[in-house]
Amino acid sequence: MSLNFRQFELGVLRPALRESIVPNPEVAVRLVGETLWHESDRLRALGQYPAGGIIDDIPFGPGLGIASIERPTWDWMKGLGGISTRHYEELAYDLRLNVIACRYRYFLDPLPLPKLEDGIDARATYWWKVYNRGQVDRRPDYIANAKAIPWVQP
Repeated sequence: MSLNFRQFELGVLRPALRESIVPNPEVAVRLVGETLWHESDRLRALGQYPAGGIIDDIPFGPGLGIASIERPTWDWMKGLGGISTRHYEELAYDLRLNVIACRYRYFLDPLPLPKLEDGIDARATYWWKVYNRGQVDRRPDYIANAKAIPWVQP
């Protein structure tokens, strides 16, 4: 089961970004939407899967929420004040908080957002450098996921 992306885009993603205090050009909307879609297994997971798969008493891996934010990243962002009144555990159920936290994570990085016209490949590289920060290049997965998103608005 997963969330309907069109409902998510119009009912959560765009409204949450309109309310946030950081700038949200269309490229930021696309980047956050693609990130959340990718990190949540196409809006099917409320956190990272644990290594070895889900078992009864360990449903989550190290990242929580559809944004798959790990506790050290959350604590770092919270220390900077952008999400200071919220609790880490809320990421498991608060979709709006995931949108805001994901955008805030990108906002905190000094690397400028790619241009919208540079396309999915540029956003995948930006995601990999800023958000994923992993040793394994997962850009092909990000790109495949991003191409599958049924965007409503341009």
